[in-house]
Amino acid sequence: MARSYLTVVIPSGSDITPNIPVPQGQMLAGVLTPGTFTGASLSFKGHPNMTDASVQPIYKEGALYSVACGVNRFIALDTTYTKSISVVSIVSASTEAAARTLLVMFSS
Repeated sequence: MARSYLTVVIPSGSDITPNIPVPQGQMLAGVLTPGTFTGASLSFKGHPNMTDASVQPIYKEGALYSVACGVNRFIALDTTYTKSISVVSIVSASTEAAARTLLVMFSS
């Protein structure tokens, strides 16, 4: 099983990362939050076409796919809902007062 990691930043005063390209043949599998993270949950936006920047919210069985989170946590994701996307954005449940760096894990 191949894994890769990418560091992304939620800018200060924002609640969403820039679009993140998913490595070829892999899927979004987890997120590590920093000790300064303030969001109570994460949700995700994605698109199956890497060249289309119009990411849309990802839904799970009719509801927005979101996961509870906290500070200094690795959040494992259900790849059933992330395997068909080529580009993803990660959304915090709250606006971050300062830039927050997330470690994002991809897996095949």
